[in-house]
Amino acid sequence: MLDYYDITQSAYIAELQKRGHSSAEIGLHAGLADAALMLATDPSLVRSEAMAHGAKPGVADGVRGDATRATAELGQIGIKLQVDTSVAAIRQLLQRPK
Repeated sequence: MLDYYDITQSAYIAELQKRGHSSAEIGLHAGLADAALMLATDPSLVRSEAMAHGAKPGVADGVRGDATRATAELGQIGIKLQVDTSVAAIRQLLQRPK
């Protein structure tokens, strides 16, 4: 189900941008979007203390974005989009003739 992944690269990014987050902040890997999704699903995977008080990681660390303002609430936006998109895709598959 590629739609599950694709929605996080399109509609989710658009929703974050509507809330005032830049493309650079949202990032491509381990930025605001990824960190927010992780905070919403499994906060133990996010090193929040390091984000708040550590040196800002960069491309050399595998980070392309700025997760500083990531929240579980922002992640819930993406989770809802993923669930809604997945359910729609499953329903569409179930309606196909066998």
